[in-house]
Amino acid sequence: MKQFAMWGHMGNETMGERLDLLKNHRKKVVEELKKLQQSLEFLDDKIIFYENELGDCFS
Repeated sequence: MKQFAMWGHMGNETMGERLDLLKNHRKKVVEELKKLQQSLEFLDDKIIFYENELGDCFS
């Protein structure tokens, strides 16, 4: 993002580079979101498993 800011000070001739940088950064954020979503789903599954197991212990 430092590069983005630097290019911003250079004016309109760097708009293409800034757009490319933003698109690439977006791709990385989307990949991170997918990984986080998978982690969240794994955690939710484990929580449900342990809640069910503990519930069975008290039945």
